[in-house]
Amino acid sequence: MTLKRQLLLGFLSVLAASGFGIAATLWWVGAGGMHEVGRTSAAALQERAQGQLATLRGVKSAQVADLMELMADQLAVYAGDRTAIDASLAFAYDVDLVRHESETPPDALAALRPALTEAVTGPAFLGWNAFARNAAAAPGYAPRAAADYVPTDPNAQLLWEHYIHRNPAAPGERQKLDEPADLVCGYVDNHLKFHPAFRDFAERFGYADVLLLAPDTGRVIYSVRKNLDFAQRATDGPFSRTGLAAVFRAADASGKAGRAGEVAQSDFAPYEPAGNAPCAFLATPVFDGGKGGKYAAVLAFSLPVAKLNSLMLSGGRFEAFGLGKTGETYLVGPDGLLRTSLRTSSDELDVLRDKVGTDAVRAALEGNTGQALTTDPRGRAVLAAWQPV
Repeated sequence: MTLKRQLLLGFLSVLAASGFGIAATLWWVGAGGMHEVGRTSAAALQERAQGQLATLRGVKSAQVADLMELMADQLAVYAGDRTAIDASLAFAYDVDLVRHESETPPDALAALRPALTEAVTGPAFLGWNAFARNAAAAPGYAPRAAADYVPTDPNAQLLWEHYIHRNPAAPGERQKLDEPADLVCGYVDNHLKFHPAFRDFAERFGYADVLLLAPDTGRVIYSVRKNLDFAQRATDGPFSRTGLAAVFRAADASGKAGRAGEVAQSDFAPYEPAGNAPCAFLATPVFDGGKGGKYAAVLAFSLPVAKLNSLMLSGGRFEAFGLGKTGETYLVGPDGLLRTSLRTSSDELDVLRDKVGTDAVRAALEGNTGQALTTDPRGRAVLAAWQPV
């Protein structure tokens, strides 16, 4: 099932409360003994307000659908670009030669795993404050033992040591490092060559991460962010039940079948390597030589809530989009949980945390489109328009 159907099978609801037009409508409709002209004017005013909401509902619906299609197209096009193809081939070759080419002595290798295990318990991962911020979106979450997160492959451990443990940037900002100071191998050379392009693409188009995964194993041979999924296997590692693992399996099947351009998508869910921040994923196979070429890797994009929030919250320009001082638009998934924030939220922490069970939500989840005087998630009387996307 595509991300559109999973994520957006919910509804798009446009709510306006206490605005000038609606306040006037409610006052006139509720007042007894009004002159017939007044009642006619009130009905006309309410009809006009509902028409405006219905129009905005349709516009936002189309914008969401267009955004999802645009991201899928970006992924498919980028997978066919020489940057992604050459990086896939280079990293797949280099990732297993890090230990040999760096000439790391056995005693240094023996000390790596306990040092990395200790690092995992600190702010590099399990002690990262992002987990506390996103706790409400992942009720019942309990981490594994720290040692379970550390890869057993010495090549992966060396990559962790230099791109994560010794990375001078804070978690969430490790993409700033282009070249480790004290690791000499082909992987570092190619990282220096390709990383700036991938990083620029992710930042320009608002993706939380861009990753390359090896066929079969789903090993993350490259990522922009260098979270703890870096150098891990998506198929049987500690993150094998994540959205990334799900889209990898689907894209890997497409790659083995030679189906270029097929895009697998996942719904938003807490993603542990990102501090349990809500993330959705898109993935597609990379072929050397295009359609009919050799299946080389899976390219994946991580989609943060911020990208959809910016669209649904109109960049904060509510009045310019006809929402006045109280109107809002938001998405709800099939589980009834918010997929984008409410206007009154000061951050994104209500996503995947707050459940909305209004009549408008229920109607949209049943596949209906409409508008009416109803109540919003806070129990206030509002005019609302809704539809499934």
